[in-house]
Amino acid sequence: MSSSLIWEQASPAQHGMWVTDRLGGDPRAHHMPLLIRLTGELDRAALAAACAAVVERHPLLGKALADRDGVVGLVPAATPPALEPGPAEVRFDLATGPLTRFILTSSGSEHELLVVAHHAVFDGVSKDLLVRDLALAYSGSPLSPPTASESEPADIAAATEFWRPRWRDPVDLALPGLTALSLRATPADAVDLKLDPELGQLAESLGVTRFEALVSLLHTLLYGYRPGPQTVAVDLSTRTAADQDTIGLFANELPVFTTPSSTDSFAQFARNVRAELREIYRHRRVPLARAVTGITPRAALAPVSLSYRKRSAPDPEFPGLASSVEWMTAGGALRNTLHVQVVDGVGARLSFDPACLSRASADLVAADLAALLAALAATPYKRLKDLPPPHPAEPASLSAPASAAPAGPADEGILAVMTAIWCEVLGVEEVHPDDDLFDLGGHSLTITQIIARVDKRLGVELTLDTFFETPTLAELVSQVEAARADSRGTMPR
Repeated sequence: MSSSLIWEQASPAQHGMWVTDRLGGDPRAHHMPLLIRLTGELDRAALAAACAAVVERHPLLGKALADRDGVVGLVPAATPPALEPGPAEVRFDLATGPLTRFILTSSGSEHELLVVAHHAVFDGVSKDLLVRDLALAYSGSPLSPPTASESEPADIAAATEFWRPRWRDPVDLALPGLTALSLRATPADAVDLKLDPELGQLAESLGVTRFEALVSLLHTLLYGYRPGPQTVAVDLSTRTAADQDTIGLFANELPVFTTPSSTDSFAQFARNVRAELREIYRHRRVPLARAVTGITPRAALAPVSLSYRKRSAPDPEFPGLASSVEWMTAGGALRNTLHVQVVDGVGARLSFDPACLSRASADLVAADLAALLAALAATPYKRLKDLPPPHPAEPASLSAPASAAPAGPADEGILAVMTAIWCEVLGVEEVHPDDDLFDLGGHSLTITQIIARVDKRLGVELTLDTFFETPTLAELVSQVEAARADSRGTMPR
């Protein structure tokens, strides 16, 4: 079969996953685990057939992400996903796949099926679809044929107009006991949160959704720790009507910026947040880095993030077996400093980077959130300055990349080749040695294309980190010179 028939260009979101995986850090930050407990006489052959049927129905589960001349695409995994015995360590090789694992561990009549998928092919709603179809297939029922996806055009120009005046890099935060900030994939610890019934009462009293109330609540808590502008990154669904029954990555992380006022009531602030979210929804299909220049690739957009989804349907049944699903199976890692995960109808959790925040400090944040929610559920029209104060907080800032040493005179030949590559990839007529790649609109996709062309034309494979540490044309030329000198065993000029 022609490679052109099995290679499909990855979406911007999938490309971003590929880039952050290359940046290193804890790979589990992009794992999406799901644990299904089964009790009774399990038909292993039927379960294996059910796993295969789900992969056939949702072919993205059997894909890998491969780089072809700087463009990342979806290709069939070297080995299709299949039921395998456990326990087993889960590691994904994005280039070969598979990006989904079905791991069965049994002890007598007790069975645990651990399904782990990489976020590049999976999202929160995909968990519901996978368990539903797995139960149907196990029962012997045929799965409905896939529907054709109808991708709606993304208006990058409109998104740029919307985000340009709003964007500010969230580099500061204050939390109790905070010692540092992170936007990297790291091991995580977690504490449970209790949000109901107060969250429902608060949303109903204000006439906003639970998600809007939660976003407003989190911004208000951060404002209590440190007055001023606040930022929380949120995961927004990009599913269309045609995608509702399809497993895949249909989500985009976008920032919500607010500037709370101490004299505003929480009710007014929540209405402002609601209006802002409604505006953001119009641009939810455009990755922020495609709309705004100057954003370096990172594991998360902000040190604090929120994911939210509803789940009200009963758990699917596996014939002849008692079953339960752990919908919020912990992955053991996160992509930033603090992440709030809410699955309505299931539970809520606050994950944190223990290198930035101790468990005792995370417990204080959870307690402050609960106290603030209780106060607002009782009196949602209180002014922000009259709300109960949270625990004292410590500020921290993201560390700026170390400045590179000034570049010496550039090799004219290398400079000419690098200049041509930048112009080609960025779609500009000219660039100058002191131009910054990200200020010119560079993002993860352009970086991988530059890496591929530099390797092809100059025989040097630059790393992603090189672009963050030395983002100007002159600095990258120096990196190429040094790499070529190293390969020859000589000193750079």
